[in-house]
Amino acid sequence: MHLKIVPWLKCALVSTMSLRQCLRVCVLLVTVDILCVACRHSKLKPGDVVKKKGDNGKEYVVQTCLGMGVQGEVWTLNGSDRLLKARVAHKNVNRECLFGKIAAQKDSTHFTNCFDHGEGEVWKVEGSELKLEKQIAYTLWERAKGQQISTLMSPPSRAKELNKVFPDLHSVFDRLNELFHMFDTLQQPGTIAPGIGVRQWTQDWQWAHMFASADGFTLIDYGMQTQCCNGSQECAVNSVNYFEPCTSNLLRASSLSASKYLTQFMVDLAFGQSFSQFGQSDWFKRLHNTSLESLVRDLRSGSGPSREMFRDQWDLQSAKVIVEMAKWRRVHEVDAQWPPLFMNSIKVALESVPLSTPITQELLDVDRKKSLSPPIHV
Repeated sequence: MHLKIVPWLKCALVSTMSLRQCLRVCVLLVTVDILCVACRHSKLKPGDVVKKKGDNGKEYVVQTCLGMGVQGEVWTLNGSDRLLKARVAHKNVNRECLFGKIAAQKDSTHFTNCFDHGEGEVWKVEGSELKLEKQIAYTLWERAKGQQISTLMSPPSRAKELNKVFPDLHSVFDRLNELFHMFDTLQQPGTIAPGIGVRQWTQDWQWAHMFASADGFTLIDYGMQTQCCNGSQECAVNSVNYFEPCTSNLLRASSLSASKYLTQFMVDLAFGQSFSQFGQSDWFKRLHNTSLESLVRDLRSGSGPSREMFRDQWDLQSAKVIVEMAKWRRVHEVDAQWPPLFMNSIKVALESVPLSTPITQELLDVDRKKSLSPPIHV
């Protein structure tokens, strides 16, 4: 599990440089993917021993710091392929670890398992002796496979690496469909103890928390999450972990949040993160008066919002996905139904035959059908 925040923000949080200085330095470094400050002010140091309080048999020797964030820091361990996450705050480590255990029960490919958690004593090696330094809260995690997608999203120099993970527009839709099924699996009631009857939602989806490999996506970091008990089931793991019943308001809010993550996923990948304000852009506001044919032309043009590597792959079905997402953000968002309505158009786009004729020929074919059916407008 890696924790990474925007390099210039990390620099400002853990160094003495001003925000302007940090931004200037990170602009210079980002092309070679170097973090401004890597664990400079971490709680732990290489070789420190973390001993679990109340359990003489569990101790972990930290080796390499992989990253820091607002919530804590992540370390490799000596003699282990697992990762230790040292938390800034002691609260929620129990809940976060339990979320990972239940999520991995539901889908071990897409979610990482948590193996241990608790309060730990940090002992520093001094000569031949150990000296008690501090106390921390920690969780112990399975390491995610693959490459952290946030490192591929920017700068433009990483476009070739991004293209390996998302080689064409079809792969974007395929991964979007995969993410939907990940969210859908999470929110289904668990069937294995300790997660029997537990429904789950992650509230902190972001590219830094997603890894891509040959097996697909893996989503990490469950510090911000929602869990509830389905219907009238009893969902009590122990006296500490009791799950409140799922309410209609909670289900609505969680489904709405998951649907927003799906639209943001599509926009960030297909258009780029510079087009992140999907619902507020002038381009978005014009969609309800735009035919699908015109939209395809716009997406294929050099002045359109599409990433260059996907520009010549847009067709009527793939453009309709954007229209349906825009319509959901503008009209259907208040319904917050699950699955969201735009998933139907994604399924059709995945099943459609890849475009093999020039766009001018495709639009001519559409024009020939106008006498049989009205043009498609949104």
